[in-house]
Amino acid sequence: ILRLSEDLPILVELVDNRERLDSFLPTLLQMVGGGLVFFREPGDLVCALPRDDFEALARRGGADGATPVFDTTITSAGDYRARFEVPAAGSWHKALLPKPPKS
Repeated sequence: ILRLSEDLPILVELVDNRERLDSFLPTLLQMVGGGLVFFREPGDLVCALPRDDFEALARRGGADGATPVFDTTITSAGDYRARFEVPAAGSWHKALLPKPPKS
C-alpha cells in the first residue's frame, strides 16, 4: 500500500546570480526554519544538529567560520568536488553564525 507522508523533504531551487542568492539566503533560512546542519568537530567526528542547535553551539563558541561544514545543497558532481566540505564562512552556513561586532 502506498502511503503519503507529511514529513517528506522539500526541494527549493532558485536560479539567479551568486550575490543575489547570498543576499536572499537569510530570509529563506527564516522561512524554512528546520533541517539539519552537518559539520565536522575537532578530531574529525562528523555531527548533525538541527539548525537552531547549531546556531546555539556557534553562539557558545563551539563552531565558527572555520568549522568544516557539509553543503547538502549542491546539485552537480563539479560542485560536490569543489565545495561539499568547506569552512562555514564560505557557505550558506555563515548565516547561522553570530554576526561579528561592528567596529
